[in-house]
Amino acid sequence: MLNGKTPTEEFCKKLIKDDGVGNILNPNAIADREVVFKEWKIPYRNIFTTTKYIINNDRIKILSSFDREKLNVFRKCTFGTDRIEFNRQIIDKSKQDLAFRIALHKNPRSAIETYLNLAIPESINLRVFFEDSKHYKFVLPNSLDRISIAKQIKDIKLPSGEIHRALQELDRTEIEYFILRDAFQDTELMYGLLTNLKDTLRSKYNIRVPKELEFEVIEEGSYEYIIVIPY
Repeated sequence: MLNGKTPTEEFCKKLIKDDGVGNILNPNAIADREVVFKEWKIPYRNIFTTTKYIINNDRIKILSSFDREKLNVFRKCTFGTDRIEFNRQIIDKSKQDLAFRIALHKNPRSAIETYLNLAIPESINLRVFFEDSKHYKFVLPNSLDRISIAKQIKDIKLPSGEIHRALQELDRTEIEYFILRDAFQDTELMYGLLTNLKDTLRSKYNIRVPKELEFEVIEEGSYEYIIVIPY
């Protein structure tokens, strides 16, 4: 907030030049979106989405004011570290409720909207992955979330040894987001995660991954949201 007030959309039009994914929407505005959030320390969740259109899968889609409002509500629930709690609700529900898990397989958007009473904008490409005993998926959140994660995640002591032991001692999400926080501030670490996650975890954090466990790193697009349901 600015002086206790949420900025209006008109204010954001004058303030922010771009949509955060390389499209200049307001060339006469004051600053780039990343500068506003990172350097000026203005919380993203209090800024209206001013994007009039999005480019998704090389297609341009015009957003109505209603679509933009839905996008704002969804982002406020899932932005930065808020996505930890959002995802945890879905994961816990899928473990406890077989009917919900089946619905999540068939139509994840509908299942989540019904459970959380939340409209997920059509502009968001929602993907849900289900792991098995031999596969582990590591998600890199989209670029808009990375600044918030880098600033908000605090230090934790990671257990060394086999990754299964580490996951028993600490919440998986805590481990992943601590590593992500480091990676978003260290380009060499990020490159290591993208190119050889197992070796990077061993050399940087002394966490060993069994040979039979396949790691896959999935990087979110700008208008994409990914949830992984652990095995």
